[in-house]
Order: sequence, then structure tokens, then C-alpha cells
Amino acid sequence: MLTTLKEIAVFVRYLVIHKWHVFRACAKYGLWWRGLVHDLSKLTPRELLPYARHFSRSMPTSAPAFAFAWSLHQKRNDHHWQWWVCVTSRGNHVAMPMSPAARIEMICDWCGAGIAQGDPDIRGWYERNKEGMLLHPETRVWVERNL
Repeated sequence: MLTTLKEIAVFVRYLVIHKWHVFRACAKYGLWWRGLVHDLSKLTPRELLPYARHFSRSMPTSAPAFAFAWSLHQKRNDHHWQWWVCVTSRGNHVAMPMSPAARIEMICDWCGAGIAQGDPDIRGWYERNKEGMLLHPETRVWVERNL
């Protein structure tokens, strides 16, 4: 099924609201450039179209097109903890410490997503989701201290 202009418009509206709140949060830390360019990869066709279908609720997170777009987004943007996970040749997953700017932007991203989705309690969101996050111990301590 093709993605409609209405689906794209709904997603872009969400993305603009999300980006605005991430920009405001990043600016407080002096990371205005990171806030300005945050999530621009979502405007590329390989991310935009599956995200638009997903946000219109016509594509589940398990759909191959959305899973690929989400994976691609994580690999293009170092503010996602998944960007900092190395898969070894033996299939082990090793978390590397996140850069200071990336981890600040990650928390700003969580704040922006929470506000845009109507649930600004990022501490609660983190508590519900932290077991599924492979963070370097140093990064995890920093995140928990700064939430």
C-alpha cells in the first residue's frame, strides 16, 4: 500500500513538534546545532514513508519496512544508544560509552518525544524501558544521574 499525503502530513506535523522540543532542550545545554539538525534523516524517503505509515497506525512496528527504517535511523544518528552498540564477529553485543553530546541529545530526544506524544514523564518512561537498553555502565550512571 502506498503512503498517502495525509499520512505524511500527520507524521511531519508530529516531527516538527518533536524537533521543536528537542531543539529547546538541546539549546539549554548549548547544543543548539545538534538540536537544529536533530532527526533530519527522518525526512529521507527510506525513513519518511515507513514512519508516516507507522504513525498513521497502518503499519505495525514489526513490519519489515518500519523495522528497516528504524534500524537505519539508529545507525545514522548517534543520539540513539543503539548506535553505540558493537556487534562482534562472534555475535556478542558490546556497549561503548556514549559521547557527552550524544547522551545529552538522547535525553533531550526522550523529552521531546514525551512532550510530543503527550507523556512528558521521561523518568517513568526510562524506568519502564531501561532493561531493554544496552548502555555502557558509565553512560547508564550518567543517564540516571541526569534524568
